[in-house]
Amino acid sequence: MDLYTFDRGIFIPITVTFIGSGTGTLDPAPLNDGTIPVVNGESQTIIIQPTAGSYISDVSVNGVSQGAVNTVTFTNVTSEQTLSITFGRNSTGDSGPATYSPTLDVSDGGTIRVSPRTPEAGDTVTITPDPDSGYMVGGVTVTDRDGDAVRVTANRDGTYTFTQPRGRVTIAVTFVRETGETTFSDVPETYWAYDEIQWAYENGYVNGTSASTFAPGASISRQQVWMILARLSGAAPADMAAARAWAMETGVSDGTNPGAAVTRQQLAALLFRFAQANGYDDGQRGDLSRFPDAGSAASYAVEPLQWATAGGILNGTSQGTLNPAGTATRAQFAVMLYRFWNGL
Repeated sequence: MDLYTFDRGIFIPITVTFIGSGTGTLDPAPLNDGTIPVVNGESQTIIIQPTAGSYISDVSVNGVSQGAVNTVTFTNVTSEQTLSITFGRNSTGDSGPATYSPTLDVSDGGTIRVSPRTPEAGDTVTITPDPDSGYMVGGVTVTDRDGDAVRVTANRDGTYTFTQPRGRVTIAVTFVRETGETTFSDVPETYWAYDEIQWAYENGYVNGTSASTFAPGASISRQQVWMILARLSGAAPADMAAARAWAMETGVSDGTNPGAAVTRQQLAALLFRFAQANGYDDGQRGDLSRFPDAGSAASYAVEPLQWATAGGILNGTSQGTLNPAGTATRAQFAVMLYRFWNGL
């Protein structure tokens, strides 16, 4: 490993590699040898910005993909690190500007029409939901290729509009029964988290994945947790972008990887920071040594996990482990949220 010696001490290199047909810049910019030096033991945040006509396809840190993120933070750097960035390029060919056909994610209970079907960047796109008899629109969200929320406007005529960004978007529309009653076929009354799921759904914290299913074993994203906690605080974010801004302003989250699935330790950390920001931290801390895998918890999550286990918000798995890096399921989130909110 090559080390850099400056007045401030020893610097550790982050070796940067660019891949793909697109181009972009970094802040801070790499040196001529393609590295970004970091003071030994300190942290470094790198902002990635694609140039016009290009986009971020993937970012890998030490060989592990982070997705199409535009910010990467290296924490407590003591050994050489690698950063690989893949840039794609929007191809227009000879037929004119690039167009982007959306990915549609529509629940049972209705259909939608999208116009124009293959918009260009900057076009106004109209979503027209058509609920089946007995159903109504439960929610309409649009996310860009990076997983970030796109602002959606609800119109008086029942349509929804947004401005097409560069790259393909995902349009998600959920239909729910007009009565508000639900029977989730995959959550019978004997299910271990039945009461908590019903509570989370009836209070509007977590919707079903369709009119009749909840998908209790599926994951929940970071931006969805931000939105729910913002509402619990009394805020009313208009969309996922506003929820992300709220999470960053309050210190609940750093706002990265909005579309990523939340792990058990991340969920504990988000709830812990929310509790501290709102004066709900009672100061109690549990003993994690009773869990055989407690040593695998990330350093940032140790105190949040101590807090969560002390308050009964988070318990061990059926195998008696903490499983801090395991993905938090929708059922587990509903249970943790219920225990937290009703234990105040």
